[in-house]
Amino acid sequence: MGEENRSSSGSSTVMIVVAILGGILLLGCCGGIVMVGAGALWVQTEVRDAQMELQDQMRAPEVVPPIEVVMDPIKDMPAQPAEPAPPAEPGIEGADSPPK
Repeated sequence: MGEENRSSSGSSTVMIVVAILGGILLLGCCGGIVMVGAGALWVQTEVRDAQMELQDQMRAPEVVPPIEVVMDPIKDMPAQPAEPAPPAEPGIEGADSPPK
């Protein structure tokens, strides 16, 4: 009777050790994969939030001034353009240039 109990307890110890090692491997390998996946999900979420914020900024309506404000400088212009300066006579240099 004693021998039967020993052999069954020995196999259960092996199963416990195998289960612990399997759990360590599972958490080590798959845990790393899960962490990489969670990191990628976090980065994707941050990028999506930044993209949405930029799109909201781009959709902001541009402030267009009223047409009256834009037309004011045109109203102040004279009706007739100024007379152009008369052309210089050939051979005569401008009054500002020094004599030779």
